[in-house]
Order: sequence, then C-alpha cells, then structure tokens
Amino acid sequence: MSERFQSAISRYQALARGSVESINFNNTVYLSELDNGHRNYAIGYYLKSKGCLDGKVNLKETLELYFQMCSVETSVRTASIIAGALANGGRNVFTGEQVISERAVQNVLSIMFSCGMYDYSGEWAFEIGLPAKSGVSGLMILVIPDVMGVALWSPRLDTFGNSVRGVKFGRELVSRYSTQQKQNILHPFSNRRGGSSAMQNNNSFPPFPQKNAAGGVQAKPYSTAAYYRAVIQGLRSEEDRQSRDLVTNNVIDTSYVLIPFTI
Repeated sequence: MSERFQSAISRYQALARGSVESINFNNTVYLSELDNGHRNYAIGYYLKSKGCLDGKVNLKETLELYFQMCSVETSVRTASIIAGALANGGRNVFTGEQVISERAVQNVLSIMFSCGMYDYSGEWAFEIGLPAKSGVSGLMILVIPDVMGVALWSPRLDTFGNSVRGVKFGRELVSRYSTQQKQNILHPFSNRRGGSSAMQNNNSFPPFPQKNAAGGVQAKPYSTAAYYRAVIQGLRSEEDRQSRDLVTNNVIDTSYVLIPFTI
C-alpha cells in the first residue's frame, strides 16, 4: 500500500513541478477518515457482496489508500498548476514533461465532468459544462482543455458539499465566455495543432505564455484580482454588483494557469 501511495504522490509532484509550495500529508485528517468513513466502508462491502470487485482486491487496504489520498494537502497555487497540467493533456506547463498520457487525462476529465461535484454533478454539467472537482475543504478545481486550469478555495459549503462561491464563480465564468465545451470534451487537446481557441469572448484573458528563446514555455499563475476583473468587468446593475461582491469579497484564495495553444 505504501508503494501505491508514494506512486500517486510522485505523480502529483510531477504534475505540480514548478510550484514553490509542496504537497503534504495530513495525518490528523487521515486518522479522522479512518474513524468516520462509515459510508465508504458500507459502499465497499456492498460492492464486494455483489461481486463487483475482483477477488484479489484487498478491500481494507484499498479503503485505507483512499483515505490517505483524501488526506493530501497543498496550496491553491499548486492545485492550479495540477489543473493546468490536466488542461495541457497531462503535460506539466512549466517543465513540458508528459506526466500522464492524454488518454488517461481524457478519462480523468470524463469522471470530473460526470461526477466531480457530488450530487450536484448533473446540474453542474448541464449549466456550466466544465470538468471540475470539489472537496469538502472548500477547494475546487476547474479544467478547460487547451486553455487553463483554475483552483479556488472558499470554505463555505452548500448542501451538496460544494464551495458556494466556487459554484458562483463557474456560473460567472461561462456567462462571460463561450467555452465551446462540447467539442473539447469529445476532442480534447485538438487545438494544440493550430486549431481555433477553445474560448471565444469579447473580453481578453491576460497574455498567454510565450515560448522563450530556448523553446521552453513561459507559464505563470496569475493573481486572483486580475482574473476576476477580466471575468466580471462590465457589470452595471445593482443585482450584478451584489453578485460581484458575493464572488470577490469572500473567496479566500484563487489561482489559475494558462497554457499555450501550440506545443
């Protein structure tokens, strides 16, 4: 089990390479998960009773590994770099290393799209249409293939266990920008060979990273304030101003990484 956990952490670290913050393990959270993960135990044993698990699966070790993965912690900036790597087809946006295959990323994004937002996932897919994953810590990541990865943390949760302002941010994002997400889900990463932008809008994102003289990619996380200004500029009505205040005044931390369209 320790080898499996270390393998997963090593993959996270490779996806996030370029961040100054580390990826850590919170043992207190892990012990709490072990003591209180009753529903996970119940689901696991129910699947086993129905023959859904291979006979070689050690359910106890598998659940412990799951609880360990639930106890990984890092910064919002690092999470945005990981999200950026997923948007970049599994390639680290700083180092250019292909950490996971594009096929594996497609599978990950499909799962994020279909069930990444707990019981709100269906409505999220219908309304926002972006692969996303939320957690009960208030962290949420969004992936727009070929464009960017976003991470934000705002701990007030709704009844589904999703960040209230994270969901609000997703609505604001797609209301301001056309993501053409259906094409991206069916054919992710197709734009990197010279196709059109995966997002079209009347507003402009901050400049996309450019290749330096050595051919490497100059990527950088942009600040919260700059991005929110780009997303919600032009709001005029009192209702819109209230929505803007709801989003910007109470989000604790946000970061995002833009990726180049041509690799």
